Amino acid sequence: MPSKRFFLPASRSEDLMKLDEIEVGPDMYNHMIKSMRMQKGDCCLLLDGRGHQGKVRIEEIDRDRESAVLKVINTEDAAGEPDTEIFIAQALAKKKKVETVIQKSTEIGARGFYPFSSRHAVVKLKADRVDKRLDRWRKIIREAARQSERGIRPDIFRPIDLDGLMDLSRDFEVVLLARAREARHTIKELSREKVVRKGRKILLIIGPEGGLAEKEIEKLISLKNCYDISLGPRILRTETAGPVLSGIILHEVGEMQ
Repeated sequence: MPSKRFFLPASRSEDLMKLDEIEVGPDMYNHMIKSMRMQKGDCCLLLDGRGHQGKVRIEEIDRDRESAVLKVINTEDAAGEPDTEIFIAQALAKKKKVETVIQKSTEIGARGFYPFSSRHAVVKLKADRVDKRLDRWRKIIREAARQSERGIRPDIFRPIDLDGLMDLSRDFEVVLLARAREARHTIKELSREKVVRKGRKILLIIGPEGGLAEKEIEKLISLKNCYDISLGPRILRTETAGPVLSGIILHEVGEMQ
């Protein structure tokens, strides 16, 4: 397979497995032709972000329209994806901290992200800034997914409040609430008991720098599928917890071999 890899933009809904050729616009043109200096006849690996990849060849380049036509040579299911689906609910934090979480967790294998507001969060994202922030977060995810050779492009959803997080949690087989102190479980114990196991859909909840309020914790652990888990003997920063715990989970279920 070619070494150069590109994701179709998130706005494209095509299934790569069903296409003979595809035209790409300015975003991909700038990356492929201007930045990577690819030329007519060159081949690369194209991913549709939905679990499919294909070898494609540049058939036409239109420099005036900043577009290119790609011929699909062959397609297959994309590699690089764990069977265990880890979604991270990350409390809103300072800009760089959230960016670190989504970048590193994407590289490790997280499937998606749900930012949420909490009582002790130091950041309150204003409604008129949400779309701009989401665009930046998705760009970071796309680049991290490409660099780490992911088979899909994880998504990040609009911020929700605690009630929204409670409703969301009911859609998962297992919810893991990270706690610095007084947790009743560890990932290793839950793995041994087969609560955490390969192929499950898991929501990992990470609180803000100041931690979740006690009432927020009480609400979450009242859910039947929620287990509070220990972060170990050391205190992890909010931007460290998500990537570290994602890696531990995938290791415990045998998907970091």
